[in-house]
Amino acid sequence: SVIGDWTLTPGLRLDHFAIDVTSQAGYFPPAKQPGQSLSGSAASPKLGAMYRVTPEWSAYGQFAAGFRPPEAGQINDRFEAIVPPNQRVVIQPNPNLKPERSRGFEGGVRGRTGELSLDVAAFANRYSNLIVDAEFVREVGNERQFQAVNIPRARIHGFEIKGRYDWGQVAGGRLANTFAFGMARGTNSDSGKPINSIDPALLAVGLRYDTAQWGWWMDVRHHAAKKASDIDSEAIMAARAGTQFATPAATTLDVGVQWRPAKNVRVNVGVRNLTNRKYWLWPGVYGVASTSPVRAASPPPGRGAHVSVRLDL
Repeated sequence: SVIGDWTLTPGLRLDHFAIDVTSQAGYFPPAKQPGQSLSGSAASPKLGAMYRVTPEWSAYGQFAAGFRPPEAGQINDRFEAIVPPNQRVVIQPNPNLKPERSRGFEGGVRGRTGELSLDVAAFANRYSNLIVDAEFVREVGNERQFQAVNIPRARIHGFEIKGRYDWGQVAGGRLANTFAFGMARGTNSDSGKPINSIDPALLAVGLRYDTAQWGWWMDVRHHAAKKASDIDSEAIMAARAGTQFATPAATTLDVGVQWRPAKNVRVNVGVRNLTNRKYWLWPGVYGVASTSPVRAASPPPGRGAHVSVRLDL
């Protein structure tokens, strides 16, 4: 509903899920643990409000409840692998996994003044039974066992800034910048330790120049370091395996050009990671020790090129 400069948006989301294990006959080898069925329902209310400060700018806030059921694989799937030098890694099912519930607040401002468009948002969420995938649970001999688990109480907060600045006409073409920066922090409310699944901060800056027939673009991404203080190493690594590898900061550069020989034809050529920077992304090294030889094989690909042609009929 709209009341003057205010816009109120109430909502209610109804969820129901069902994981039904009807039979395991015919599967080989037989599962070490019988399949588990699980179902549940939830009603999640939401209330949002927006205030139009000026015709160009508005402020908003919202409260929302959330509900996330476990995945079927987290409850019933089992995965085994051998990692150097001779260690078995097992991701076990967790038939006792509970649905995740949350309550969160988000607020921000968005608008546009002339050449600048800007969107700023901050959020704070509290969770009960937060689902965390592949948490270290125990070590038996040379076998390290991981499992999806519930964190009884947790909180995650953060913010994001993104926008675009249009520099207007420059040397016969149009020049524009895009930018985005976001970061988050998560804490286990019971232990006071960090939640490992939170990615480090990311800063992205783009530059684009367009003429009638050509377009050039450049994207710079800076991945902040994953600090040791933001890692609960005991939740990932066995004591004798060492400490979790913390990804260092890294900056990558992507460039590209687009040629438009006709109205309905676009030819794109791009180069990813132009400087061939070696770096690691936090999700790709989860569970890798700082001294592990596996680390050398886990960075994303280096420099790479791609070409595409688009034809609109």
